[in-house]
Amino acid sequence: EGKADILPGCEEVFKQIGVFASELKNEVRIVGIVKDGTKVSSERFTTPLGLGLERAMAVKQAICAISDFEEYRFSVASRMGEWEESTGDDISAERIEIIIIGSRDFRKLSPEEIVVRDKWE
Repeated sequence: EGKADILPGCEEVFKQIGVFASELKNEVRIVGIVKDGTKVSSERFTTPLGLGLERAMAVKQAICAISDFEEYRFSVASRMGEWEESTGDDISAERIEIIIIGSRDFRKLSPEEIVVRDKWE
């Protein structure tokens, strides 16, 4: 369903992620991945990509709320997921990916260094 609600029972997983990540100096990127055509039931966003971003932000907030992980070390993103029609398995098309990025201190980076360079350039 096209919502960004945190499911019950995720707190322990988020706490473990926060504890693990707080021991590192790395940036952590949370990516909300959604399937094209997902119906969006959000008051904040109207597109699947917006929903993916809202989900990523909800996970970031949940991890920060139950751990000592510094909020500035998170970045959030959204992208469309692939769906394997031959199996009809669309579970993996909608997910959250948590990626540990190389160690950087964002407070010391210029705006040019912060911009993510990817295939869209």
